[in-house]
Amino acid sequence: MSFEDARVQLPIRQKIAIRDWLLLQSVLDERLAKVAHANNDEQPAAEQAGSTSYVLALMMNDALFERFRLSDEQILMELLRHGRLAKRALLKAASRAWLHAGSQKPRGWTIPPWSEVGGSCV
Repeated sequence: MSFEDARVQLPIRQKIAIRDWLLLQSVLDERLAKVAHANNDEQPAAEQAGSTSYVLALMMNDALFERFRLSDEQILMELLRHGRLAKRALLKAASRAWLHAGSQKPRGWTIPPWSEVGGSCV
């Protein structure tokens, strides 16, 4: 299967939604890691948190056709827009997003940092 075939497998709206959910998840991962790091829990450092979901969001963005892609500035604006939400609103939005995607993740679920998932591949 070529890259072009993989591009058209999922509907465009679903790809856009997944990209947006991953950007939201990235902000949530960073926020939860900062709280855990401040409490000296055995959680990843705040610098690494959110990196996996961010990389996946960028990959999903690149898989879209040119006219549906977000520019770097637009991605930054989305991250800043999500970043101004309260922690409770982020948790609620992420939980609803994963339910809408058909995956029942517990509230507060985080994606492991890139250093644990794929950082050694780079």
